[in-house]
Amino acid sequence: MLRMQTVALLISVAFGFETTRGFLLQKDDPEVMVHHKEPGNGYKKGSPLYKGDGKSTASSDLDLTCNDPAPPAEGGCTPPVSTTMKCVINLAIQYFLLYSALAFARTFVDLTGTQLPALTQTLSAACLTVNYAAMLSVLFLGTRMRAVQLSGGKPDEYGLPQWWVKTAMWVCVSAVQVQTLVVLALPFVLGGTPKVAEDGTPELPPSPGILSKILGVLRWVTMIALYGGFTTVCVGAYSMEAPAEVWGDDKAPPVSPAVACTMNLAMQYFGVYLAIQVVQTYSQFNGQTLETRKLAAILQLATNTVNFAPMLSILFIGARMRALQIDPKFGNPQAWAQNCFYLCAYSVLAQLTLVIVVPYVLGGEVRKGESEGDVTFELPNPSLFAILSGVRYLLMLSLYGGFTAVIVSVFTIEDLDDPEKTPPIAPAMQCVINLTAQFFFVYLMLWVLITLRQVAVSNRNESYNGFFAKAIPTMEAARATVQFAPMLSVLFLGLRLRALQITGSKGQPQKWAQDGMFLATYAVLVQMLMVFITPLFTGGPPKMDDDGNVVSQPGNKYVAYTVVAIRYLALLCLYGGAVTCVVALFKITPAAAMGTTGADNLVPGVTVPAPANPADTVADAGDAASGAVSSFF
Repeated sequence: MLRMQTVALLISVAFGFETTRGFLLQKDDPEVMVHHKEPGNGYKKGSPLYKGDGKSTASSDLDLTCNDPAPPAEGGCTPPVSTTMKCVINLAIQYFLLYSALAFARTFVDLTGTQLPALTQTLSAACLTVNYAAMLSVLFLGTRMRAVQLSGGKPDEYGLPQWWVKTAMWVCVSAVQVQTLVVLALPFVLGGTPKVAEDGTPELPPSPGILSKILGVLRWVTMIALYGGFTTVCVGAYSMEAPAEVWGDDKAPPVSPAVACTMNLAMQYFGVYLAIQVVQTYSQFNGQTLETRKLAAILQLATNTVNFAPMLSILFIGARMRALQIDPKFGNPQAWAQNCFYLCAYSVLAQLTLVIVVPYVLGGEVRKGESEGDVTFELPNPSLFAILSGVRYLLMLSLYGGFTAVIVSVFTIEDLDDPEKTPPIAPAMQCVINLTAQFFFVYLMLWVLITLRQVAVSNRNESYNGFFAKAIPTMEAARATVQFAPMLSVLFLGLRLRALQITGSKGQPQKWAQDGMFLATYAVLVQMLMVFITPLFTGGPPKMDDDGNVVSQPGNKYVAYTVVAIRYLALLCLYGGAVTCVVALFKITPAAAMGTTGADNLVPGVTVPAPANPADTVADAGDAASGAVSSFF
């Protein structure tokens, strides 16, 4: 029995490493490539990356009529997928595969009445292991964008990002995948239902057996690989050198504010979870004390301050991509928008600092706030309490005001030389902006409602207690509907970057892939609207499942049937759209990205319209209001 369990564990680990890339289990010696470069003249003749004079444009070496998705090494003509995109695709597949399996299992249970507690609980635990996927993916994308900028759109030609950065990316991906496989293997190895910490690390049951020790060591190895890998990627992004062939004697631009703030948030995000792991491990070896118990509780509260980091980073990277769409070499968001990047990043850092300083320096207590990213402070000194309460509101206002301004900047940025030549926002960016607006709208309204309730309570005004009793739980329920927004946004941005890579920054994802993006975006929007509409029929806040679907049953059976139908339709569109984008990443070709092939709709005969942009909606409403006023007078 022990031998079988050991074999099952080792197979899971080996499969995890081998399916990501296999660089830890190389079957043959890696091919050694020697490059010869001459300062100022690019690669010498005979070098694997020699391209004539070394100064050709990004698109001159591309065949935009190519319709074979295989890379040249395999007899095709489509440029190979970059290491960054392979890692993002791997994380996206793992993320949506697990959540799709969980959704399928829950749907099967709902429709058949069959109870599968072991399966659903195991899949639920496995889903927690991909909590890092969005933050890692956006960090990888930011690093890739830095490489594209420094290389003039030809990062692979100049070996950017550095080889050790690419290896670090694979180490991170492998660590996440091994954690997932360990969780899935635990019921077979040790029995029982697996438990996972909030950071996605498997929690091992106490056991004196050899397998428990092996799993404990493996847990630490994957954790070191994950945190060491992400730190290496950050260092590589900062130390990346610009090729002299592209910039000559000119000084290359520094790391963009978008990428700098993304790495800032990533360090905060992973730093908090690393500290939690260190404290937990120390307690396991030395026993719990009052001090370690207090520190662990404080660090768990600190996670509440960094939960915005993935979506904020995606917003920053999206704004940066929009600027580079207008000016590929020197494009940057407006100066005030870049200042808002820093405002958001440092408001999160300030809250994180306060969470740690207040208990240890001021002798107060920290409690979780009622909205995401918020914490409250309790101090015996009334003056200090008033000051910290003011600082808390100022930081939250800075955070929400900052990301609102960034969203506005994406719509208002223009070509400085000729505003008429400003290109339209790409379909992928339309979806990302729509998802970002949904995500932050829910959190903004939740924070506003909680703040208004606190003001009403402080003024002893109980007239609106009934309204707040319904509105705040409804907004809390709406949070579950936007949980997929970060990873969907990463998937959309990744597909767009792939289309730009293979067409010299000219193409778009396939038409049917864009339909998949639109459907997934609409699915999230419909789920959010269902949350807002349900209280009109039930008289109370809606009940949600773990997938963000409304499960409240109205009294009217026809309305109940409609709610169930919408629930499963949204589920189909969400996961179907995500799977469509993953397939598109593997099948896209330069010809398809340029629209000469692959222009079919996802659903034959059905054209899926692009999601409405918030700015267009506001503008249309303003025009309608102006027309009404004009006709009145």
